[in-house]
Amino acid sequence: MRKNRSDAVHIMMCCSALAKHNTNVVLVTPKVKRNGYNVKFSEIFDLYGLEQTFNIKELPTRINEKTQGSLKFWTITIQKLIHFFGFFWSNKRTFSNDETIIYSQCYISAVPYILLRKVGLVSSKIVFTAASIKPKSYLHKFVIRNSDLIIAGLKYTVSDIIKHTGVNKEKFADTPLVFLSNSMRGKEELSKQDCRRELKFIDDKKYILYAGKTGVGKKSVEYFLECAKNLEEFNFVLVGANENTMRYYQRVIKEDNLNNLTVVPFLPLPEYYKYVKAADLLVDYYEATYYNKFYLGPGKSSSYFNSKNPVLFSDLPSLRHLFPEEIVFFVEPDNPKLLIKKVKEILQDEEKMNLKSELAYNYAQKHSFEYTMGKILNFCQSKLHGTS
Repeated sequence: MRKNRSDAVHIMMCCSALAKHNTNVVLVTPKVKRNGYNVKFSEIFDLYGLEQTFNIKELPTRINEKTQGSLKFWTITIQKLIHFFGFFWSNKRTFSNDETIIYSQCYISAVPYILLRKVGLVSSKIVFTAASIKPKSYLHKFVIRNSDLIIAGLKYTVSDIIKHTGVNKEKFADTPLVFLSNSMRGKEELSKQDCRRELKFIDDKKYILYAGKTGVGKKSVEYFLECAKNLEEFNFVLVGANENTMRYYQRVIKEDNLNNLTVVPFLPLPEYYKYVKAADLLVDYYEATYYNKFYLGPGKSSSYFNSKNPVLFSDLPSLRHLFPEEIVFFVEPDNPKLLIKKVKEILQDEEKMNLKSELAYNYAQKHSFEYTMGKILNFCQSKLHGTS
């Protein structure tokens, strides 16, 4: 959890929101050594801009992100299982309570609970969040089939899970969006002008920002760089680089003479939000993979929409399903020339930019984490315990 990429942000925000519904929440997570993410355990809540309204149990694993391939899979699997049983044994009374809900979005971590329940050592209910499914994975099918309820945000995800596992549609929660939030501590006090001044943004320049995964060779980043090369009149900001990718993109800037591109390192969420707030256009140009087309639910939409800045996404079925066109600009994926054209078109129509930004902000407020997790909690309680 010591990073603030979208998956970790989503988990932390969910826990925070559940805790606000008079629920005792404990987040159980493995400890992972991450290159470029030097965050102490005591700093986790500040990293996400959250009050400490729930507890975190970080298992004493020694997983290193550098580990590759099958070795990485088995290293993580074995360590998770070993340390899970230690955690289970010290909390066995909690798991023998059928009022306890085990709420997971990790296939590997869900397995021990299921196995222990099969032999009668766990009586707690299991609710699983499935962002996607691998059709040939026995692990995915095993977890889905043995969970009491499934949370899946997209109709495509639900359809694929039913197709490949045969589970009943009644298992699925019909919930609103689960990744928009207006709850980040301190963000309400930020103004666009103050953020631009603090970050030394030039007054008469337009800033286009991409925030997210910045791996070398990642298509969405390469397309963003192509924009910067062809739109010298605008400034481009790439946020989220770790030590390795920072060195790579600094070399790209020098070799390609990209004086209008700034690369920003990994930041705590409140600091990252200042860049999002200060920008003029927020972009993530996802490539059209099967996952992106049918499973994608971008966690960054939380900060993007709350910034009151216009947002440009790839035109993908998943994003069309999640976001009405009146709140987001869409452009055909995997076509850098069209992306460049669309960026110029958007920045020339300030009235449309302002309208979509305002509607997106209102949309985000309606679908806050507190609202959504309240809906999910009511669904779980009514289905599992006959209460709400």
